[in-house]
Amino acid sequence: MAVEYMADMLQNSVIHKPDFEQESLVILEEINRQDDAPDDLIHDLFAETLWAGHPLGRPVLGTRETITAMTRDQVKRFYDRLYEPPHFVIAAAGNLKHEDLCRLAEANMDTGKRLSASAAPKVRKGGDTPKLNPATLVKKRRTEQAHIVIGTGAYSRKDPERFAFGVVNSALGGGMSSRLFQEVREKRGLAYAVYSYHSMFAETGIFAAYAGTTPSRAHEVVSIARGQIEEIAANGLTSEELERAKGHMKGSLVLSLEDTSGRMSRIGRSEISHGEILTVDQILERIEAVDAEASRAVAAQVFGRPMAMAVIGPFGQDEFRDGAGSKKKTKASARKAPRR
Repeated sequence: MAVEYMADMLQNSVIHKPDFEQESLVILEEINRQDDAPDDLIHDLFAETLWAGHPLGRPVLGTRETITAMTRDQVKRFYDRLYEPPHFVIAAAGNLKHEDLCRLAEANMDTGKRLSASAAPKVRKGGDTPKLNPATLVKKRRTEQAHIVIGTGAYSRKDPERFAFGVVNSALGGGMSSRLFQEVREKRGLAYAVYSYHSMFAETGIFAAYAGTTPSRAHEVVSIARGQIEEIAANGLTSEELERAKGHMKGSLVLSLEDTSGRMSRIGRSEISHGEILTVDQILERIEAVDAEASRAVAAQVFGRPMAMAVIGPFGQDEFRDGAGSKKKTKASARKAPRR
């Protein structure tokens, strides 16, 4: 029953105009909600600053202008062109048999548009790598906290170096034992939320460090974040940090296997994004293979790139005119680190 209903929904949705108009209002309210959540909005503003003028810098939700200008016929044409069986990837996890699921899926696909077992999904290869814009954006708001993101471009989802940089990111801001958490929150009590992340796309990736702090301490937090990024670019990770970060990554992966929906999402995402599904053992091996030299090389490469920064809080633009960091110092430090 589930396969039958899902197949019917995906292939035969009418997209009634009243439903379309109602959903447009829902999306507009979602945009309003995000505008009222500076800790969420700041990440869109950062991407917009780092990749100014590039599609990757645009907000996923769209804008009020794009949503209100969109018509039901535009969406229906888009839907009819792309939402058909040859484009589908079906991922499943649980107490089921692969052959039974395939038979159910094939039986519920429209005649002449059946799934092809021999054709791999088209993996988007990406377009031009966006140019980095080392700018600072300050959005003035009378908020109780200053919300800050500093970062730059990083590795794409198919780059083999993504595993090494994942270890570096974990050590910098990936958990309670990370440098940012310890230096900003535990030692100084300057923030409740402080972390870093590495998001990957077809063309490139993004590295960013976030912190929410009292406006009067914003410059201090920026200075600490800059210092930690530059120090890792120059000297890499300690042996303890390296092993702890690798253990954190491997542990998170293994724990995610306890969630059936997590398993389903992982294999579906891998098939769509990479065109291959790495086994858990293969991923664990690639994480474990990261050594001090590899982590130091990727840290020097990524952290040596031009940095951008976005800030939301009660500030004027000139209050952060020094930008995201002293690029000269970062680049000079990066040259000290060995490269492979």
